[in-house]
Amino acid sequence: MNSLEAARTHQRTFLEQLKAKKEPYIIQVQGIDVVVYPGVFPPVTDSRLLAAYIKVNPHDRILDLTTGSGVSAIVAGLQGATGLAVDLNPAAVVNANENFKRFNIQFESLDSDLFKNVPLERFDQIFVNGPYTEGEITDPLELSFYGAQQFLSRLFSQAHAYLKQKGRILITFAEWGDLNFFERTATSNGFDIRIVDKKTSDNERTYRLYEAKLSRP
Repeated sequence: MNSLEAARTHQRTFLEQLKAKKEPYIIQVQGIDVVVYPGVFPPVTDSRLLAAYIKVNPHDRILDLTTGSGVSAIVAGLQGATGLAVDLNPAAVVNANENFKRFNIQFESLDSDLFKNVPLERFDQIFVNGPYTEGEITDPLELSFYGAQQFLSRLFSQAHAYLKQKGRILITFAEWGDLNFFERTATSNGFDIRIVDKKTSDNERTYRLYEAKLSRP
C-alpha cells in the first residue's frame, strides 16, 4: 500500500469514527477547550498547525473559510480580531456560533459555500483548512475530506476580492495530497506562496502550513 492509499484508508476509518459520535466532546487547542458537536470535523493535526501560527492585531478583520467547530476564529478572536466564519456543514455553523458565545468573541458563523454568502469585504487574513483528496460526498461531514481540486480552484480564483492587498491567507495542505495542483493553482491565480511550517500526526501523515499573499502588480 502506497502512502496515498494508506492515507485514504486512514481517512475512511477516521470518518466512520466521527460519524459514530453522538454527544458533544471537548478538544483542547492552544490551551483553549473547544466543544465539538457530533457531525462536525474536529480540530486535529492540521488545525493545530494553523492555530499555532495565528497572530493578529486587535481590530483585524478575519475570514475563517472552513470553520468547523470555530477553533481558528476563536484563537483570532481571543487576540482581539473580529470577523466571519463560514462552513458548508450546517452542524458546524451551529457549533461555531455556540463556541463564539462561550468565549464572548465578535465572530459570526454562517452557512456558505466558500465566498458565496460572504458580504463583499476585504479581510486582513483568511484562514483555510479544507479537503485534500477526491471522493464521493454523501454526508455534510465528508465535505471536510473530499473535493480538493474544485475547492482550491474556486478559493484561489475568488480570494482576490476578499483579501486586502497586504493581507495573507493561512492554508493547510497534506503532503499526501496533490501538492503540485495546490501550488500551481495558487501561483497561476496570482499568489506568492511559502511554506510556514510542517506537522506530522501520530499516524505519520505530514501536513504543511502555507502563507499565500497577493503577488505585486
